Amino acid sequence: MRHLALVSSLCLAACGSSHKAVVVEGRGSDGGGEPATPAPEVTLDDHGFRTPGLPAVSMDGARVVFGETESDGGRGYPNLRVVARDRNDKVIESITVLKVSELENAMGPGWRNPKLDARISAANAWLAKSHKSSALVTLPQLVVDSTDGYTQHAASAGPVFLDWSNDTVTIKLSGKVVTTYASPLTWHAPNTAKCQNPAKLGAAWVDAERKIALVQIIYNGTDMCWEPSPQHHVISW
Repeated sequence: MRHLALVSSLCLAACGSSHKAVVVEGRGSDGGGEPATPAPEVTLDDHGFRTPGLPAVSMDGARVVFGETESDGGRGYPNLRVVARDRNDKVIESITVLKVSELENAMGPGWRNPKLDARISAANAWLAKSHKSSALVTLPQLVVDSTDGYTQHAASAGPVFLDWSNDTVTIKLSGKVVTTYASPLTWHAPNTAKCQNPAKLGAAWVDAERKIALVQIIYNGTDMCWEPSPQHHVISW
């Protein structure tokens, strides 16, 4: 049960176009030097992994960095990988903190141990390096409309609105459409004779200034057909 609690908290805490990066100035108070905010990081407590400062976008809008987890059915072992995708939704870098299979097989007994601490330190060093070179800015998160949790597809915050319906992502600012993106069929889980796992919008983040968004696609499941792992995708315009 403790593993289930860990992964539950982790999940609560944890596409694209060919357009060029949008350059946005500003690092320190004088526009240069060290980043003005702390680097994102990976932490660990009794409730699982935390990733304060993520998802984040680089100051120049060239990449989005976020934490992703793999679903583990009823066992629910915690896991985490930190990923960087470019504006075309291509994975350009990643670092694994913990795989599902490693909690017992590779990491040894106990939740805290030197091997896992070393993995966390390596991830934080990678994040600090990325932050120093390109100043990572936390992405503003939208609030998902979960009135119908089975088919949720829309999210908003202030003037920003995002919708994923009929395999199309639409983003509006103050009621005006700024971009539409036709999502590929790979965003859906494959249907089988035994299992169907309808997809829905799990979370969304939009940085209107840098013209970039991150969406999380999640899936409905049952005790017989566990949810597939969430997908994250970058959309830019």
